Amino acid sequence: GLSFMTFQSLSYTFDAYKKKHRGAKSLSHYLAFVFYFPQLIAGPICRAKDILPQLTSDNLKFQFSYNALSKIIHGLFFKLVIADNIHLIISPIFTASNLVKYNAVDLWFGLMGYTFEIYFDFHGYSLIAIGICNMIGIKIPKNFNLPYHAISFRDFWRRWHISLSTWFRDYIYIPLKSDKRIYSIQNFSVILLVFSLSGIWHGNTVLFLIWGLLHGLIYLIEWICGLDSITIDEKDKTSHFIKTVITFCLIVLTWLPFRSESVSFLLSAYDKIFRFSFNYFDSNLTINHRLLLITVLLGYFSAPFIYRKFSLKTKPALIILIAIATVLFRYGESSFIYYRF
Repeated sequence: GLSFMTFQSLSYTFDAYKKKHRGAKSLSHYLAFVFYFPQLIAGPICRAKDILPQLTSDNLKFQFSYNALSKIIHGLFFKLVIADNIHLIISPIFTASNLVKYNAVDLWFGLMGYTFEIYFDFHGYSLIAIGICNMIGIKIPKNFNLPYHAISFRDFWRRWHISLSTWFRDYIYIPLKSDKRIYSIQNFSVILLVFSLSGIWHGNTVLFLIWGLLHGLIYLIEWICGLDSITIDEKDKTSHFIKTVITFCLIVLTWLPFRSESVSFLLSAYDKIFRFSFNYFDSNLTINHRLLLITVLLGYFSAPFIYRKFSLKTKPALIILIAIATVLFRYGESSFIYYRF
């Protein structure tokens, strides 16, 4: 959790300098903020102005709520049932010694699987942390907002790891950029710097730097071409669908440096991926594994619609249902992905 403690300490210092909060009343009060345990390992990254007032509040006590419990159980379901079982399926694909056995179809399935593994793993942790905090009277910020529904990379970074992207925006991008959002070498450089730092923050290897630069370059290309919209006319469903599909496919492809073991593996995998000889039935994955990954894909994109149209009569019933599923359908088990960053 060192990186998260570092960012919270830095934000405390920056905001105190700008008088955005009154500061901690004592060293113990400050340490309670920096070492606040529920979100210590993987976030969300909290701001002193939001947390410090709550640490002295009379509301700091255990308070049961179905909403908080629902977040915790949803988080466990996302991690133990979805993310860990996907991990079992796709891990062999990203082992360098196995690369020769897998073709372009397998790599696409593997990347799609990793795309959802890292989301459900990380979002699961965030939900558990938020739920625990709510149980003891502390409110911490939402960290995800359906990121794979994004219609551009700019939109994606408003939805993915929100506390991290807003941290880079507030403390690096805004202080360094020019006054207006205009095309300039300064603004282009700052954007590439922010994404490069985001990559290095995850790990001090060239692979994470490549991941950050890829996102930065695509972000810039979209901006220059006027494709970086974050809102769209809901009546224009065709345009919305096309932008979502294109953005999702690019995000899937750019997760490869994040998951690769080495630069040589990355180049070999990209070489295979872009050999356009795709045939669903050529995959070396079992039919059950492919169907599971496709089910997760369809489930993710249809879930918001299902939640809007259908709901169980009581929240306890939903909690019990998901808790049973978490116990019965948990096969894989691995540590949280963000423990390594």
